[in-house]
Amino acid sequence: LGILQELGARVLPVDPVLRSTPPPGLVAPAAAEPRGRLSFALHPEEITPKCDNPTIEIFAAASPVDELREVLRRCMSAGLPWDQVEIIATDPVLYGSTLDSLAVQLEVQVTHAAGLPVWRTRTGRAAAGYLRWIQEDFPAEIPRALLQIGILTAPSDGEVVVGGARLAHCLRGLRIGWGRQRYLKRIDLKLEGLKAPASLRDDRSAEEIEARRERRKQELVALRTLFGAILAATPEVHDRFGATRAKVSPAALAGGLLTFLEFVPARTEIEIESRRRLEKRLLRVQENLQRESSFGAAIATLRNHIEVRVPSPASGDKRQPWSSAGGHLHFSDIPHGGLSGRNHTFVVGLHAGSTYDSGRQDPLLLDGDRRRVDRINLATSDQVLAERRYALDALLASLRGSVTLSYSAWESTEGRILAPSPTLLQVFRLMSADPSADYKTLHKTLRPLAGAIPAGAARLDSSDVWLANLSHEGTLLPASDRVLEAFPHLGMGLRAERLRESDVMTSHRGAIAPRPEVLDPRLSDKIVLSASRLEMLGQCPLRYFIRHVLRIEPPEDIEFTLDEWLTPMERGSLLHKVYEKVLRHAVQNQIHPRDEKFPKVAEEILEEEVTLTRHRVPPPSDVVFEAEAEGLRMDMRVFLRIIRPEKPRWAHLEIKFGMSEGKYEAVELDVPGGTIRMRGAIDRIDEVAPGELRVIDYKTGRAGSFSRSSGVYNGGRRLQHALYSAVAERILEGTAATMEYQFPTQAGQGEAISFARADLSDWPEVVGALIEMVELGNFVPTQDAGDCGICDYQTVCRAKRNDYGGASSPPAAWGKKHFSTLEAYEPLRRARGADK
Repeated sequence: LGILQELGARVLPVDPVLRSTPPPGLVAPAAAEPRGRLSFALHPEEITPKCDNPTIEIFAAASPVDELREVLRRCMSAGLPWDQVEIIATDPVLYGSTLDSLAVQLEVQVTHAAGLPVWRTRTGRAAAGYLRWIQEDFPAEIPRALLQIGILTAPSDGEVVVGGARLAHCLRGLRIGWGRQRYLKRIDLKLEGLKAPASLRDDRSAEEIEARRERRKQELVALRTLFGAILAATPEVHDRFGATRAKVSPAALAGGLLTFLEFVPARTEIEIESRRRLEKRLLRVQENLQRESSFGAAIATLRNHIEVRVPSPASGDKRQPWSSAGGHLHFSDIPHGGLSGRNHTFVVGLHAGSTYDSGRQDPLLLDGDRRRVDRINLATSDQVLAERRYALDALLASLRGSVTLSYSAWESTEGRILAPSPTLLQVFRLMSADPSADYKTLHKTLRPLAGAIPAGAARLDSSDVWLANLSHEGTLLPASDRVLEAFPHLGMGLRAERLRESDVMTSHRGAIAPRPEVLDPRLSDKIVLSASRLEMLGQCPLRYFIRHVLRIEPPEDIEFTLDEWLTPMERGSLLHKVYEKVLRHAVQNQIHPRDEKFPKVAEEILEEEVTLTRHRVPPPSDVVFEAEAEGLRMDMRVFLRIIRPEKPRWAHLEIKFGMSEGKYEAVELDVPGGTIRMRGAIDRIDEVAPGELRVIDYKTGRAGSFSRSSGVYNGGRRLQHALYSAVAERILEGTAATMEYQFPTQAGQGEAISFARADLSDWPEVVGALIEMVELGNFVPTQDAGDCGICDYQTVCRAKRNDYGGASSPPAAWGKKHFSTLEAYEPLRRARGADK
């Protein structure tokens, strides 16, 4: 209390309007008096003579960002040089980070009284990323993110420089997941794979294939050089779950971090200084802290030693690197505030509950326990609060010149309103000469809050210019024409939104100019279809367009989950390979399914494939691995239960056609309007009688979606059985009497769903109807949101799946509305009605 009395000041009202000419290039309206601001002058003979217009002001803002922006606006409005302004924060971490972000955005130079935390610099962020990388068992997403934003770079050979975005994309495609041993192995495997001939499914020209191959080689070589050097310098550390208990020293970790920082460029003065200080600390650690300990203790020790703060290189005085510098805004906290001797001071963060206005007890040692420890004389919460308030009062009493106090009225992390500090209320009482003024009066005076819309004439950036010119008395006005005129791409987006919601089939709903000579598989020899590709077309033509016309492939990330090792697709691929190997081994070695050797052979093959898959896809833990491995063994038992009663009549196993590693060329099938070429792999073909075949395809999921209750073709969504039967007849010159889906897993309970040849006679008409949409360029969205439940492009369509298995999709809702009326849906209507 009595802060202003300690200043020796008499408070008198002055003109609250400070006018200044806005910077060139910014459009500013006529200056208007800022509302909710109190401005008072101190007697000139009782203040520092350097200040021409001594004032004390208070204001409230909507958030810490708005509070700091308002501070900068007031400086600009008053025409204050940055080196005459100091900002003092009650919370230096929150406000320091916020000011640093604003300063970078607005290109304002700032010095920090306590230095800038090294973690706020690019070098510090790189160091933090490296430490987290080795702590979490080397997850690939950490270096990928650093490469993407340019913090981490790969060495170049002087001729070819591979950009960070390219390297990040290449690293993502390696599907490393986590584990230090997988990086170089996966890179070498991909480099070896580049020597293989191009796949038949690749319909690009030879020149395009070779250019892509060379581009990928450059990326892989750069990644191998980068990770080869970093991993060689990184000591052995424990894995994600601490299974490896190798001891390590802080010196060894410091050596790995030093090598990592060699690939982190430092371009600005602050980055160079942070790099110099960090490397100096690391070299000291590397020289002195060589005693080995547990990994947790070693990395904690290293973090403690590199917890440095970086001064501004512009401070000039190496003996006092934390001092303010000319041409720079100065930021400080309460203990270090007011020492710069500047004429204009802003104290921010004066809300109730701030560090200097809250006396919360220490949760580890409460006040009652502290009082019982008499000999140590520990400070209680009220004593700590009294010390903090005294420090704040002493700071305010020491300030001279123009002083502005403020607080943020909203706590975004907890979603609550903040009240002003009692200190701020007392200042208001003294300024208004009203000792009875309460919080209600103070709130009314400080309204409206300073926010994104500037209230005065100053404009910090283009956002301020736009919001100021599109508002009236703090309220934004509709000005779509002006905005769209300045941002034509935004106008194109709004136009696309209107067309997408209209009742007309446009390009924004999947209609493109017909290009049958390029897209129609009946006319292009480069297009080789698969059953899954045609089923995608039948399920949702828009999905087909995104995947096979635009060629947008979803990223193949390995996601770390605590309770899952393999995805359903990876699990299915493993079981398919095991089933094929078991039957092939039985045929080659003449082992009957009823032979007692048969289960043992099957178990050995399964264990071998599980081991290989473990090296390719790392499990999250040994517990999860053993649980899923046991589940695979139970799936194998279901498969043996189906196979053992049968006679060994399987004549052909894993018949591949139209694939580079297959025995047969692409198979041509006749459909209305021409011929299509097919590729794929049939799991098994049994010869039930001379010239009579049974085509079998294994499914590792549940049998429900393949039930005959949904029809033979499920509206064009299920075509594999018909296509594989036709392919089998063409290759083996026999009659596919039946096609059977088998479900040899626990989930499928060993069920089998069969389709007779007579049921599949009209498949060419269904496929022809689907291909007609490709010919016409009408890639309409599906009319059933259930088709969007499992889709790689849910984000594109804003589709969502709820907790009960249902799905919602705006494109599907639009398709349902227009399915029966739009002509573009006519071919899909024929395919959907094929089962009726």
